[in-house]
Amino acid sequence: MRIVIKIIALIIVFQSCKIFKPTLLPPTVKINTSISNYKYAIIPNFSDKNSNTSLVYSGSNISNTILTQSINPRDIISGFLLKKGFIILPELKDDLLEKTVIVNYGESGKRMTGLGGYTLEATITFV
Repeated sequence: MRIVIKIIALIIVFQSCKIFKPTLLPPTVKINTSISNYKYAIIPNFSDKNSNTSLVYSGSNISNTILTQSINPRDIISGFLLKKGFIILPELKDDLLEKTVIVNYGESGKRMTGLGGYTLEATITFV
């Protein structure tokens, strides 16, 4: 009987995750100049962003498992630019100023999605 209750509880938990699935808003892009005019990029180091998921199982033992995933926005941005053919420079060079773009990243908003989750709005500028 206890196993049936546990299975029903798990089904309810997994189904509720589908209900509270966040809807992401479409990205907004404003382009003043094409980045195809540039060949080099400077991307400063950003702090890592962490994602935590916890799972509590109560049965004969009570355990708390926390799954953590970490990513640096610099890695994602540089990967995108490398695929576009950019060369990532460690520092700004005077002789390459006309062909260099400086990348800035910032978090500009936060939206709750239910069950304690949230999405972050990020702003990326190419200067």
